[in-house]
Amino acid sequence: MSYFEFRHLYKKYKDDVIFDGISYSFPRTGLVMITGMSGCGKSTLLKSLLGIVNVDKGEILYKGKKIKDFNKFRNAHTGYMFQNYSLLSFLSPKDNIELTVNKDSLINKEKLYQKTKMDNKMIQDVNTLSGGEKQRIALLRALLMESEIILCDEPTGSLDKENANEIMAILKEISKEKLVIVVTHNKEHISLYPDVILHMENKGLKVKELSKNEKKVIINEKKKVLKSKTILNICKSIMKVNYRKIIFSVISLGLSIMFLLLSLTTYSSTKSSIEANSMSFLDYNFLRLSMTEKKKLENSSFSIVKNVRPNKEELAFIADEIKGENMVYDLTPLVPSYPKVYRSNKIASYIDNIEFCPFFLSMIESGNTFIKENKALSFNDVYINEKAYSLINQDYFYITLSADIDYKTTSNKVISDSYKLDYRMNVVGVIKEFDLINTPKVYYAYDYLEGITQNIKLDNLSKYFNKKINLYDRLSKYTYANDVYASTSYVIEGKNIHRVREMHKQINSTHYEDKYFSLENKSLELISSFDNMFDSIFEVVLIFIVITLIISVLLLLISLDSFINDYKIDIGIMMCIGINKNDIKLIFLLIGIFVCFLSIILSFLLYRLGAYCINIFLFNELEVITIPLSISLRSGLFCFVITLALGIVSTILSLLRIDRLEISEVLREE
Repeated sequence: MSYFEFRHLYKKYKDDVIFDGISYSFPRTGLVMITGMSGCGKSTLLKSLLGIVNVDKGEILYKGKKIKDFNKFRNAHTGYMFQNYSLLSFLSPKDNIELTVNKDSLINKEKLYQKTKMDNKMIQDVNTLSGGEKQRIALLRALLMESEIILCDEPTGSLDKENANEIMAILKEISKEKLVIVVTHNKEHISLYPDVILHMENKGLKVKELSKNEKKVIINEKKKVLKSKTILNICKSIMKVNYRKIIFSVISLGLSIMFLLLSLTTYSSTKSSIEANSMSFLDYNFLRLSMTEKKKLENSSFSIVKNVRPNKEELAFIADEIKGENMVYDLTPLVPSYPKVYRSNKIASYIDNIEFCPFFLSMIESGNTFIKENKALSFNDVYINEKAYSLINQDYFYITLSADIDYKTTSNKVISDSYKLDYRMNVVGVIKEFDLINTPKVYYAYDYLEGITQNIKLDNLSKYFNKKINLYDRLSKYTYANDVYASTSYVIEGKNIHRVREMHKQINSTHYEDKYFSLENKSLELISSFDNMFDSIFEVVLIFIVITLIISVLLLLISLDSFINDYKIDIGIMMCIGINKNDIKLIFLLIGIFVCFLSIILSFLLYRLGAYCINIFLFNELEVITIPLSISLRSGLFCFVITLALGIVSTILSLLRIDRLEISEVLREE
C-alpha cells in the first residue's frame, strides 16, 4: 500500500494547462525536490497536494485512501512553508513559530533559533523584519510542527549561501525520519541534498531517484491543537488592532442592555409600587355589590342597562366568593360624593371639587402603614389626602348634609320628607396616596353612618305606615322601582384586604341568568386603569428595546463578520499550515464572548446613571415610585444570560463565513 501519492492529476488555469495526467507515489521518508523552470507549476503542484488548490481531475491518496477532507489531513499530517512567508501579522515571531508546537515537543527550539540567527528576533514586530528574516520564521514554523510530511515552497530563497546550506542540512536530517517535499530552483541544492527529484516540464513529470534510504518508522499522527495561551494571545492581538470596532460594539450592545435593564426594573418597580400603593387608598376594601341587567326597548334595537340590588337567590349564587366578608346596606346616599366644603361657618365661599369617600375603620386596624395620626372616633373625624389638604389648608372644615326624600306608594302617591345636618369635620390625619391618580379626597368612617341614619326620623313616611321609620329604614327596606334616592347596591367590607383584588375579579366575571354581578371600587378601578395603561406603554417601550437589542446584535454580527473578512488571509494561512478549523472558530467566538462581557459590565455601570436620571427627571414628583440604583440578582442574571446567548448566536452565525472560505481563493488574494 502506498504511503502518499497522487494519480493522474490534471490542472488547467484559464486556457493554460499546468500539468496533464501526472502521477507519483512518495516514499515514507526522504527529501523529495520538485524542480523545473519558473511558471511550470511547481508551487501549484505543492498546493494541490495540500488541497489548497483544487485540481480539475485526478486524486490524491494517503495510505491508499483518497483524501476527502483536506482540512483534517493538513491538521494531522502536514507542515507547510509558504513561498511568500504568510506570517500572521498580529503575532510576534515567536508566537508565529510556536503556533502549533506541542508541549511535549522534543525539538530543540533554541538551537534552531540560533542556527537560523533568529534567537534575538523573537519578540520583535513581524512587520519590521526583513524578507529573509520572515522566510526563516516561516521555515522554523514548518519545522516545529512535528508533522510526518513537511512541504516547503522555496525555503532558502531569501537566505545567503551559508544560512541556506544550514537550513537544507536541517531538512536533510529531518528527512531521515519524515517525508520532506521541497520546491526549489537552487541547482547546488538539487545536486547535493535530494533523495528523489521530480522535474516538471512540458506539463509532465520526470522522476529521478538518487538513493534508497527509506526507513520504516512508526508514524505518530498528532492533531495540531492550539494551546490556550496561543488562542488568548491571538484574541488579544486581534482586539488590540481592532480596538475601535471592539469599543463601538461594546458601547452599542452595552447601551441596549442598559435600556433593557432599566425597562425591566422600571416595570418591576412600578408594578410593585402600584400593588403596594393600591392599599394606600382608605376605601380600598369598600366594595359596592349590585346586579346589572339589560332590558330591550320595545320596537327598538336598543337596550337600557340599569343596576339593581341583588336578591337572596342571587346573593346565594356568590355565597362562596363573599364568605367571611361583612355585607351591609348601602347608606352612602346620606353623604353626597361632592358636597360643599366650607373653610369657615361664617364665610360663604366654599370648595366644591373635593370628593367624599367612605371607608371602614378595619382598613386602619388591618395595619395600613399610611395612617399614623389619630383614629376617627366619630363621623366628624375624617382623613384627607395631600391634594385635599392643599385646598383646605387647615385641620377642620364645615359641611351641610341635606336632602329631600320622596317615597312613591303603590298608588303613585308621593310622600316627602327632608333633613338638614351641619357638621364641623375635624381632620385627624393626612394620607399620602399614589401620586399619579391622586385627586382631592376626604375619607369619612362608614361605620358611623348607621347610627346617624337611625337618628334621622322621617315623620311623613312614619305617619303613612303608622310606625316609626328613620332614614336607615328608608334606605334599607322601603325602596321601590326607579327609586332615585336609595342605593341599588350592598356594601361589602373586605376584611382580608389581600383578597380584595381577587374577589373583585371573580365576582365581576360572574353572571346569574341574564344578569351580571358588579363589584365596584373606585380606587381599585383607578389602579387597574393605570396598571393597564402602564402595561400598554411598557409594551411599546419593550418593542423599542427589543428592536434596539436586535440592531445591536446585528452590529455585533457585522463587526465579527468584518473581523473574519479582515483576517481571512490569516485564517487561510492557519488552515493551510494545519490548524484545526474549530480552533480558529474558537478565537472569534472568544472575541464575541469578550465583547458581550464588556457590554454587560458597561451596561451595569451605565444603569446606575440611567436610574438616577429617571428618578430625578421622571419620577421626581412620584415619591412612591423609584427605580432602585442597584440591579436585582434576577434582572442581572436575566440580562447576562440573554446577552451571552445572543452574543454566542451572533458569533456562531458570523463563523459560518469561515466554513465558506475557499483557501485557494483567499491565498490567491495574498
